[in-house]
Amino acid sequence: MCYFNRLSAVSPATEVDIVIGAFFSLHHPPLSHGGGRLRECGDIREDYGIHRVEGTFWILDQINANQSILPNITIGYQIRDSCWYAPVALEQTIEFIGHSVLTTSDSTMTGNGGRSRLAAIIGPGDSSITMQTHNILQLFEMPQIGYSATAKQLSDKEKFKYFTRVIASDTQQAQAIVDIIRQFKWTYVATIGTEGDYGRGGVEAIRRLLKKDACIGADFTMPIGANVTVATHLIRQLVIRAPRVQVLICFCLDHSIRALLQAVKELNYTQRFIILGSDAWADRLNVIPNNTESVALGAITIKARSLRVPGFEQYFRQLHVYNNTRNVWFREYWQQKFSCSLNSYNSNNPYINRINKYSRPCRPENESLAKVPYNEDPKLAFVINSILAVVHGLDKMHKQICNGTKGLCIEMARMNTSLLMQFLKSSRFTGITGEEVFFDENGDGPGRYDILNLQINGNNLEHPLHYVQVGTWSTGKLNLNISSIRYFADQRSSNQINIRRFCSDACPIGHIKKYTDEERCCWKCHYCDNAIVLDDTTCFTCPTGFSPNANQTACGLLPITTINFRHPLSIIICFVAGIGILISFFVVYIFVRFNATPVVKSTTRELSYLILMGILFCHLTAFVILQKPSFIICVLTRLLPGISFSMIYGSLVTKTNRIARILARSKKKIITRRLKFMSARHQLAIACFILVTEVTIVGKLLK
Repeated sequence: MCYFNRLSAVSPATEVDIVIGAFFSLHHPPLSHGGGRLRECGDIREDYGIHRVEGTFWILDQINANQSILPNITIGYQIRDSCWYAPVALEQTIEFIGHSVLTTSDSTMTGNGGRSRLAAIIGPGDSSITMQTHNILQLFEMPQIGYSATAKQLSDKEKFKYFTRVIASDTQQAQAIVDIIRQFKWTYVATIGTEGDYGRGGVEAIRRLLKKDACIGADFTMPIGANVTVATHLIRQLVIRAPRVQVLICFCLDHSIRALLQAVKELNYTQRFIILGSDAWADRLNVIPNNTESVALGAITIKARSLRVPGFEQYFRQLHVYNNTRNVWFREYWQQKFSCSLNSYNSNNPYINRINKYSRPCRPENESLAKVPYNEDPKLAFVINSILAVVHGLDKMHKQICNGTKGLCIEMARMNTSLLMQFLKSSRFTGITGEEVFFDENGDGPGRYDILNLQINGNNLEHPLHYVQVGTWSTGKLNLNISSIRYFADQRSSNQINIRRFCSDACPIGHIKKYTDEERCCWKCHYCDNAIVLDDTTCFTCPTGFSPNANQTACGLLPITTINFRHPLSIIICFVAGIGILISFFVVYIFVRFNATPVVKSTTRELSYLILMGILFCHLTAFVILQKPSFIICVLTRLLPGISFSMIYGSLVTKTNRIARILARSKKKIITRRLKFMSARHQLAIACFILVTEVTIVGKLLK
């Protein structure tokens, strides 16, 4: 049977007055096995584990020696291993509660078996695990201070009332990443986030902040603990879904980063992606597996500004396996660091037996941390600042409720953690690196980030890679030196690299983009036939009298073109119309001269004159239409044709009707009465009625 690591570092109860609890990931998460996980944590961790434990010891030693803060009060520690795994962290949380809160004894005394005055707990490092442990801790009103948990959900004080953090929320980190994207004017990117509140929460914040500034062509979730096989499948899917994307945003934890770099290397996509990494990558070299340096080179990473802790490296290098007995994990770390076995290591615990996997015996007299490379945990300053936040909160609480009494007064010995939370949130102090630490209304720390670029370290063969600071982001302001950024193994500058800004090529003039549901960042070009391009996705048909310009970007008035009287066609039309007018006048002259003759009278003279007038108007219409358009000309052009034909055909219909009625009457043998409306006056009135009807219809159409 395998065991979770139950080791913990606890101050002797008789030597301390107040205890600060801490969750650190001393070991890697349990390995995946058969679809589940083994009940055994992984290997020891130096940066996330040993550095943070020793940083706690180091700062508490200084605080306890400083009588200007919490005079005559000794601060102790209770450190537990979370293994960066929720079941382990929850189990250890119950141990915290059982050991420090639920022990039934005189709460004003400190002794073995009695209640140790647990003031607050710092950690865990993972956002998702922090949320789960807080659900237990808040039942006991236990303050929890985050040093690495950055998920934006933790800013919700209704759900996480007793949580605060010295580090900024991922919302600010996401804003920093978005500002970098805008600075480079990248508009086509892909995102990968580790499963959980940190990775997915960060990606969603980026998506929300980007809005229309950039398009996310592909978005994938990397399962926690996923291996290279999973990462390879994910990268293949990314290339299929977004074949032209070149910018890859990785809001990932360290194990996801390693798997992705190996997958990109195996697929031979070495210089395909520019990677923009979150603060889990920061300035860490141990997230870059061997032989993947060519993939990682040129990556731009975000690092929560955490300057090196002054004096800690000297302290850490002096530690030795012989003299460091308060760190129960240090011997295990020593064995892993020097790949050797300490025969004198305590082997009563089956978990400890597992770690004695090295055959070479250690030689502590020849081994020293001063002789090996030192890469400080990038979050160490936040760990120490979280401890300082608790101490400053306790100091303010002590000054108020103990009325200047040195040592632990009875009122403070009861450890009102709810009251402590109020003092803690209002704390404002200078952190271990000299920067001011404070909390906003959501209990979040100030947002300060360094922008780093992974580059080749000159001719240094021992350390061929190093991170170069190329910018900063502080409370919403980005300062980025683009000229100092180098990409890929050949270290190209920004002006030597062409980043594709869009999935598809730009559309030609007169075309719009047609998107599909499957391709949110890609489009097909559609021609706006006889229309203008209103915007990237809309064609607009010009109103009557207007037409698109040459670029199809605006509607312009149609040019007025008329037929000149000198035009051959105009001459022909005028000649024919003139002959028609002359003939019409000649016929009128004949009718007038022989007006009283029986032949003219039999034609119904009045209607005949009306027909001749209509024919005359028909010929005159040709001259009107050929005139340059004006308001009067346009009105006459609409009126004259209709009036002319109404005069002609209205008269013909009336005349035909009269003759038909007369012929029909002549066939009758007995005529009983006279025909009505047969007089010339009546016939003319009927023809005029038809004409007025036509004029009314045309007049309404003119409106």
